[in-house]
Amino acid sequence: MRMTKARTAAAGITLTLAATAGITATAGPASAAVKTYVWNDVRGYVLMYPAPSEATNPRAYPDNGTKFDMRCWEDNGGFRWFWGQEFETGRWGYIRANWVYNQVPVNHC
Repeated sequence: MRMTKARTAAAGITLTLAATAGITATAGPASAAVKTYVWNDVRGYVLMYPAPSEATNPRAYPDNGTKFDMRCWEDNGGFRWFWGQEFETGRWGYIRANWVYNQVPVNHC
């Protein structure tokens, strides 16, 4: 009988925490609920360029996990790129789509 009460209490706490987290997550703007970020398993950082056509001259090197605010996409050189802002430095630029996680729908640039 005690095991059942303990499990019920634990489940109640879990549900309460989940509900509280849900309220917190929805309190801000819709875009704040999705945390789009950059990640590259090989380097530990990604390359940000001023334009997809200038993919040999990086503008910045955002670290893995850096929040990235996607604004639009463009295809170039066989890759899809996202234009946006990274929040470590506030810089704007293009990042290859395969380095952007938790992507959200955006329009063509």
